[in-house]
Amino acid sequence: SSDRGKKYVSSILYNGTGYVLVIKGESGASNEVRVTPSEGSSATLTNNFSYKNFDIGLVLTFQVGADIYDSSSKRQLGVVTDWNFDERIYDRWREPGDIATYPVLTMDPSTYGASTPWINTDLWLHDGTYLRFRNLSVGYNVQQSKLKNWKIDKMRFELSATNFLTLTKYPGLDPEIARDFEDNADRNMSANITFLTPPQEKTVNLSINISF
Repeated sequence: SSDRGKKYVSSILYNGTGYVLVIKGESGASNEVRVTPSEGSSATLTNNFSYKNFDIGLVLTFQVGADIYDSSSKRQLGVVTDWNFDERIYDRWREPGDIATYPVLTMDPSTYGASTPWINTDLWLHDGTYLRFRNLSVGYNVQQSKLKNWKIDKMRFELSATNFLTLTKYPGLDPEIARDFEDNADRNMSANITFLTPPQEKTVNLSINISF
């Protein structure tokens, strides 16, 4: 809307059943929307195929219906501070008539009707649905008839890739995350919440196994 830059501010309060989102507008009215970031279904599928001397292994994992709260966005897409901004801030409100995802830039939290620059809002809540190719391995066992002259009993080549492809609409680095707390209790209470959490690594390995 034309006044999107400063009309809505919200805060999130945690309770035993999830998150209670309290949205307050200029009029002072408030509405409650219950959101449970960890809600959803997940599963892992394992497939193995073989043909002659070749074999293929594929592990898929997915999650459907879960939300992710990107807690670091409040510092990278909100009030201007000494933090580096996310490039998504280019899609921001600038003047009446603009239709933008993020509000007008400001160094004053009161522009958003807040007393702190770290504003919690459902704007940082994203769909966490994803399909991940967890592992793909392709192997080849060399025929023993070709190894006799080399006095080798077995020889196997294998190429494997881990986390090589993830299909998701989540705008962050990794939809399969948990906030990186040092304390185990805090980490377990923060499923589907991220705060500058690094993504899982992608790896590619080539191995040769030889038996004499």
